[in-house]
Amino acid sequence: MKAQTKEISSKEIKNKKENKEKSGQLKKTITTIFLVLWFVFSVVYIAVDSWNNFKNFKLKAAYQQGLAESINTIIKESEKCSPISLYNNDKQIQIISLACLQQDNNQQQQEE
Repeated sequence: MKAQTKEISSKEIKNKKENKEKSGQLKKTITTIFLVLWFVFSVVYIAVDSWNNFKNFKLKAAYQQGLAESINTIIKESEKCSPISLYNNDKQIQIISLACLQQDNNQQQQEE
């Protein structure tokens, strides 16, 4: 009977060691899976954030370019000394260069 208890004890010890090894391997596997998922999430987050920053930068640059082109067009048209019609939805205005008005005023004063 003592031999059986020793065998059982050694079997139990082996089983416990195997269970500890299996639980250690399971912990390593879970840790590895967690780290891989965290890495993938981080890469995706960084990529999306970088893409959004890039889009915002491009939109801002396009807006600034459009604004500059509009102003340059208005300046060029105003040099012709003819009224310029500007529209925004249902609002409308006509503008003319102040320099043109001053030229007309000076010409009228010289004629008098």
